[in-house]
Amino acid sequence: MSYIGHSCIKRNILLVFVSFWIMGGAVTAQAAPSEVYLQAEKLQKEPNGAQKAIDYLWKNSEKLQRPELLQLAKLLVKKNQFKDILKVSDIALAKNPQDPEFLTFQGKAYMETGQNKKNNDKAQESLRAAIDADPKFEPAYLILDDFYERQDALFQKLKKPLRFLQTRRLLFEDLIKNVGDKALYEAKLCEINSLDGVNDQATKNCLKAIELNKSDMMSRLNLAQVYKQTGEKKKSLEVLQKAVLDNPSSLEVRNAFGSQLEEDKNYGDAYQHFKACLEKNPEYPPCLRGLGATAA
Repeated sequence: MSYIGHSCIKRNILLVFVSFWIMGGAVTAQAAPSEVYLQAEKLQKEPNGAQKAIDYLWKNSEKLQRPELLQLAKLLVKKNQFKDILKVSDIALAKNPQDPEFLTFQGKAYMETGQNKKNNDKAQESLRAAIDADPKFEPAYLILDDFYERQDALFQKLKKPLRFLQTRRLLFEDLIKNVGDKALYEAKLCEINSLDGVNDQATKNCLKAIELNKSDMMSRLNLAQVYKQTGEKKKSLEVLQKAVLDNPSSLEVRNAFGSQLEEDKNYGDAYQHFKACLEKNPEYPPCLRGLGATAA
């Protein structure tokens, strides 16, 4: 099992890699942007500009071509108006059913409009279709992985076995094959293989992820967990100790090291790490628990 706090780090990594596409920079317009496109851009600079631009684009819905529809979809994501994203996606996909960006928007919208079997099935269908349409389109993979991770989080709360680790593993193996190796892909495989107990491969993925991104704390914590799972506690402690030295302000790292020391009955040192953690955030629950336990 991964250390407490990993979910927060993982979510941040996903947002970094996806948010620029789904919420971020300006939409690439046609060579000569339309008047509607330019007016929507202008409106965004005003107070409450995003909503003004959304309202304006809807009023001109019969004039919207792909650049304006993409502009509208990104604005709707910023406002969390996912039901309307489904409407925009339907318009765009009527023009081109194989558009990977709008298939991805559609899948994301189904994810966010209610957790039920119908929406879950449609989310997977849309995101899989986006990958089939363009096997190099990274956001579709990452959002689909987020979907499967959310499902497993629900199973975990119900104390049921995780169901989607193999499915997630295949997603990132396909990404490496179709896009090329990246620190994020190795980090996600490090996490997945650690959770699944595939320790030899997890070790390789974690070390590669750290090599590609020296600031990757998640992979260091997962590597420590893998060493612990294989009975190499000395190596696990060494990884955590170096992580603390490199990032002493990380709550997750302090908690992980403190928890490992606590398990080894080194309560004095564990207490100091939980205390240092709470100096950064006095309300951080894992370190509050650890401080109380080691103080006792």
